[in-house]
Parts: sequence; C-alpha cells; structure tokens
Amino acid sequence: MKIGFRSLNRKFFPKDELARSLRREISFAMNNRLKPIAINLDSPQEVSERIPFSSIVCNPHYLNLAANHKETFLNEFKKSLKLATAAGSRYVSLHAGFKDYRAWVPNGEGNGSLERDKRKENLLAAVMAAEAEGIELLIENNGSKGRNQLGVDLEDFSSLLVGFDEVGILLNVGHANLAGGAEAFLEKFGTKIKALTVSDNDGKSDQHLLIGEGTIDWGSLLGKLSGKESLLLDGWLPGKTAAESLLGGKRRIEQLLQ
Repeated sequence: MKIGFRSLNRKFFPKDELARSLRREISFAMNNRLKPIAINLDSPQEVSERIPFSSIVCNPHYLNLAANHKETFLNEFKKSLKLATAAGSRYVSLHAGFKDYRAWVPNGEGNGSLERDKRKENLLAAVMAAEAEGIELLIENNGSKGRNQLGVDLEDFSSLLVGFDEVGILLNVGHANLAGGAEAFLEKFGTKIKALTVSDNDGKSDQHLLIGEGTIDWGSLLGKLSGKESLLLDGWLPGKTAAESLLGGKRRIEQLLQ
C-alpha cells in the first residue's frame, strides 16, 4: 500500500516552509518516501517538468460539477487536464458538486441556480475530455450537507455515478466520517476506489486532524482495504509543522499496517 499526501493549501499554511511551492513538496515526498502526491489546485500550481512518481491532480472546490454553464465548467476543467499532462498524472479528481454555492464559482461566472441534474451532463463532458488526453477521472465525496454540498451521503454519491463505470473514486475518509463512516463506501464501491484522502475528525465537522486524533476506527478501516489503494495524508496536528504532521501520520499508518 502506498502512502502519500495531498499538497498543502497555501491559504491555510501561509507561513509553512513546505507549503511555499509544489517543487518543495515534491522534493519532500521523494526524500521521505511519501508517494503519490495529490496536487491541490485550491492553491495556484505550476508544473514545469514531469513528476518522477505517481500523482493525482485535484481540482479546486470552486469548480462546480453542478454548474449551469457547461462550457465555463469544461474550460476550467481542461486547465487541470493540461497540468496533469505536464506532470504525467494518471488521474484528475473533481468534488461531487455544490447546490447554489455561488461563492465558489470562479470570477462570478456561471452563477445562478445550480441544479442537481446538471451534474451528469457535466460529468459526461469531463469524462470525454479526460479520455481524450488519456487521463482517468475520479470523483471525491463531499463532507457537509449544511453547506449545500452534494454527494455527501452514500445514496446521493452513488446516484451520481450510475452509468459511469469508467469513473473512479477518490474517497475522502474525513468527509465520509461525517456521513455515517467510510466503511459503507468501501463495501459499496470496492476496487472503484483508487485512492483515499486520510484525515480524522470528531464526526461533527471536517477538522482535518491527524489520524488517531478523532473518532475514526483506523484499524478496522485499513483492514478492509485491498492494499492496492493509495493513502493520501491530509490531516494535521495543531502546533506542528506540515512536515512533522505528515511524517507522524505516515508512522501511525505504518504501525497500524504491521
């Protein structure tokens, strides 16, 4: 089983040394055997050369799968495909969509009533664009119905993927813990899950804690994996640097897997 991490959102880590550039994160990953890396486009990223190990490009939250304006959505999505091609990434990921969540639509474009039934139309367009570049698309489950997020519970997330056998899943374990737990997603989707973002919480809010600091039963969850999935660390310890948290998370997972 591979253990990597999701690159840092510089908005939340403005002073952290590791978060200063993607190049620093790639070097850190190589030096500490933390691969693959999920490139987080919530922060501006540039890739000048192919990443020498596996990677996933994660689209920003504002790229709304439920947006009314398909062309605006698709134009933004194609930017991530271009970056994925430059990086040599096998996968790109999208969140499962937001309903009337206008603050996260870029530059105010595409505003208006965001409809649930637009997701499949946009998803089909994204699949076709990704396939044309030889890249596989993953969908990530959202984490809070209270913020008008779609694809939070297993039923809604499953309905989105009906008819899309070629689409894989990036399972956000912390988000799933807010919707009854990740194990139900594992049982439902099995090998369709290509990678898991790994953070802990109290089951009430998406706190992005280091594993073992919340309510998730990691021993049970890891025991249900096939071993072919990648684990992407995405949790932090208050008062610790990102590097300290990532290395601590890696150690905890390795201990649980022994």
